[in-house]
Amino acid sequence: MTILELGFENESSEARILLRSALGLTEVETPFPWQEELLKRFVKGVEVGVVDIPTGLGKTSVMAIWLVA
Repeated sequence: MTILELGFENESSEARILLRSALGLTEVETPFPWQEELLKRFVKGVEVGVVDIPTGLGKTSVMAIWLVA
């Protein structure tokens, strides 16, 4: 089963739980929407050249997201 098949439809979906775990988030914390979108793109094989977001919004997590994918 792929990460996309695990789904993102609700907060308790397996994909969200796996992503939260990889990012070191607690059960009440959620990934930024861009982090979920990046995971979906990595899984689909879409090349991502630049992550252009402001400081403090979790860019360091790109490595963990890539590993989950």
